[in-house]
Amino acid sequence: MRQAGGGPVISGATRLYVVLGDPVTQVRSPGLLNPLFARLDVDAVLVPVHAKPADLARVVGGLQAIGNLDGIFVTVPHKTAAD
Repeated sequence: MRQAGGGPVISGATRLYVVLGDPVTQVRSPGLLNPLFARLDVDAVLVPVHAKPADLARVVGGLQAIGNLDGIFVTVPHKTAAD
């Protein structure tokens, strides 16, 4: 779903995906998946979340409490911690 300005329409029904990393400025997956969600008319958004390694367990714990969270992707340096 897109609004007139080209960005996604985000509502209470929107499904949320996050990609955790430290840093997240290099993350490209939102630029790939968010347009795909829109093209397929999927009410979802992927958001990069900057999570420092020392905070990873707390961040994941908090995310697990979010009712509309459908997935967590991990990138550097958390890939090895997620194994």
